[in-house]
Amino acid sequence: MGANLVKAYRHRQIEQGFSLIEIALVLLILGLILKSAVMPLAALREHALRSTAEAQVQQIRETLFAFVVAYGALPCPVPVSGSITRVPLASNAHNVLELSTTPCEASSGFVPAQTLGLIGALSETGALLDPWSREYRYAVSAGDSERASADQIATTGFWTVPGRAASVGVRELNAELVLCHATTQANCSGLSVRSDQIAFVVLSTGRDSSANGVQNENLDGDNHFTVADESVVTGAEYDDIVSWGSAADVMYWMLRMGWLP
Repeated sequence: MGANLVKAYRHRQIEQGFSLIEIALVLLILGLILKSAVMPLAALREHALRSTAEAQVQQIRETLFAFVVAYGALPCPVPVSGSITRVPLASNAHNVLELSTTPCEASSGFVPAQTLGLIGALSETGALLDPWSREYRYAVSAGDSERASADQIATTGFWTVPGRAASVGVRELNAELVLCHATTQANCSGLSVRSDQIAFVVLSTGRDSSANGVQNENLDGDNHFTVADESVVTGAEYDDIVSWGSAADVMYWMLRMGWLP
C-alpha cells in the first residue's frame, strides 16, 4: 500500500512538471556554467588585443627609424585637433621628403599613418588607431641647443626638419623627452628617472584610456612619460603600452646614412 502511494505521488509530480524552485535552481546552475566559460573567453580576447597593440607599437618604432634612414628626420605628430597632409617628395639629390621647413605644429599628438606608410584603421584625421579604436600617441622632442642659440641657428625642430640636425652638430643634439619609473608626480627627477635624452615616444593607452593612477603622466601633455608594470590597483592603475627611441639611436642612423657630417 505504501509503495503504491509513493509511485502515485511520483507519477503525479511528473505529470505536474517542475516547480518554480526547481526551474530557478536549474537556471542558476546554467548561469554559473556559462559565466565560467565566458570569463576565460573575455580574458583571451583582451590578451589578443593587447598582444596586437604591443606588436603594432614595435612596428611603429621600427618604421620611425626607417623614416629617419630615408629622410634624415622624424615626422611630425598628427595634432590632437587637426590633421597632417602627406607632402610629395621633392626632386633633389637625396629625394628628401619636405615635411616642413619649420618645427612641428605640436610636438605631441598621434601617429601619422599616411606619412609613415602604415596600414591599419585610421581616424578621420589620418592617425593610426589601436585595437581599442583609439589613436596611438606619438611625441617627438622639440630639441634645444645652447651653442646653436649662441650661433643664431634655430634651436628647435632639428629632429623633424630635414637638414637642421646637421647645422646644429652632433655634440649639440639634445632631446628633451624623459621616461619615468612609476610615479604620481607631475614630473620625475633623480631616482625617478628611468631614461632621459629620448627623441620620440610611441604609446597605446590600452583598454583603460583613463588618466587614473600612474598612467596619468602619459596623458598630461608634458615631456615626461611613465613606463610601469601593468596594474589594476586603485590609485596605481596602469595598462599603457610604451616604446621609444633615444637620441643616440636616432643619431646613429643619421650618421650611418650620411645625414650628419
